Amino acid sequence: MKKFLDFLEEFPELRKYKPYFEKMENDYIDRVGIVMQEYCRNRKPNGYYVICHGDFYLKNMMFKQGEDGSLKDVMLLDYQVSNICPITMDLLYAVYMLIGIEDRHNNYKELIKYYLAEFLATFQNIGYKGELPNSVEFWQQVTQNNCYVR
Repeated sequence: MKKFLDFLEEFPELRKYKPYFEKMENDYIDRVGIVMQEYCRNRKPNGYYVICHGDFYLKNMMFKQGEDGSLKDVMLLDYQVSNICPITMDLLYAVYMLIGIEDRHNNYKELIKYYLAEFLATFQNIGYKGELPNSVEFWQQVTQNNCYVR
């Protein structure tokens, strides 16, 4: 965090963001550690846990195009920080790493809603017999964990 704060200080146009990150400076690593270990140490009864990539952004993806230019496949790379943790960790990280600031600002909730709808549809399509995620509890988890990626 110290290096990141120094980076923000170097660029006058970014200095306005420094106070937001300074608030996290002393306990950010501890807070992320708690969430990353939540599944093993303090599993929430209404939590949704998945294997998270941990560093989900474009540079850790390879894309295969069809002859017509359409997307045929995506391969994820670099699993060194993969972990079982709340589903929202990769989701929120991806939103902030893959989507431009204007789209995040204007379409954040719609993007998350779309993700949840596709997530639920996938479970239904594969015949999943367990309890499907509840929209209210899912949004609570998004709200609880969104400070780790802002």
